[in-house]
Amino acid sequence: MDTYKNIWEKNEDEILDFFHEITEPLNEMKIELEEKLNASKKIWMSDEEKLDLRICLDSVKQIFKGMEPSDLRGIVSGVLEFEADEDDEDDDEVFEYEFNDCFPIFESFDSWRNSGTVGNKENYEKYIKVQYEMNKPIVGYLWNAFGIDENPLDIMKFYETNIQYTGGDYSTPEIKQRWESYLKAFFYNREDINKAAKLLLRFYSERTKTLNGEEPKEKIIEVKDFGAKGFVYFIRNKDIFKIGITDNLLRRFNQLKPDEILNVVRCSNYETLEKDLHKKFKENRIPQTEYFRLENNQIEEVNIEMINGAEF
Repeated sequence: MDTYKNIWEKNEDEILDFFHEITEPLNEMKIELEEKLNASKKIWMSDEEKLDLRICLDSVKQIFKGMEPSDLRGIVSGVLEFEADEDDEDDDEVFEYEFNDCFPIFESFDSWRNSGTVGNKENYEKYIKVQYEMNKPIVGYLWNAFGIDENPLDIMKFYETNIQYTGGDYSTPEIKQRWESYLKAFFYNREDINKAAKLLLRFYSERTKTLNGEEPKEKIIEVKDFGAKGFVYFIRNKDIFKIGITDNLLRRFNQLKPDEILNVVRCSNYETLEKDLHKKFKENRIPQTEYFRLENNQIEEVNIEMINGAEF
């Protein structure tokens, strides 16, 4: 993975301008996809073709590939939060954000190129692959902040093989020395890492506002807005299901035009609830989208989890 060190030579405004410049095609892609979907009202298009276009449009609006704003907020806050089980009387657990907690960001970005994301190969090549290429310097910018001249995926494999299940017992002094060199880099570069994460959150906010014409939900200073509430929705288009969040339900449904609205809950933990549902049904998820292929029993599971997991 390229680190794009030259980006760090720019000031923050120049970096933001650069990211906006390279992601400018998102605006054109969004317009083109919306026009194609609107054309389906006058020109016949199969359900499969329309679904592919909606998946591509939804992906375009996500902006980042491989990481979510919640990942960046975890880096900025320095903590990971896990909600306690429903039957557990203990409070939610909070853990210090550690070096290996960043691995899923880079692993997910690399695997995002999966051509099985949509059924139409042409759509994949035209929209999704283009997004992967434009996100390379964005993800590379974040990784460069760690100050490690190795591919994060290689380090992740080293961690899984030599560190993860050893309980702190290193098999050789060399392995211990190598792992501690990563931990030291993470420790001494936290200022740069936080700086990169905050700037990317700021970019996400600005690009979201430009792309979707709405006020962004992400805040740089506030890691969490405890008073905010949002909607978690569960919808169906043909045999594809979507689990997503929004702060404007009518506008979102007008964009998605679902065949069936299966469930909606308005709650304070809408972001966490959505993430938990995505994690629970990750085996059924179409890579890097909010779309799922679900069996009948799983549809019922989603409904139950939404109701039981919502905090009002």
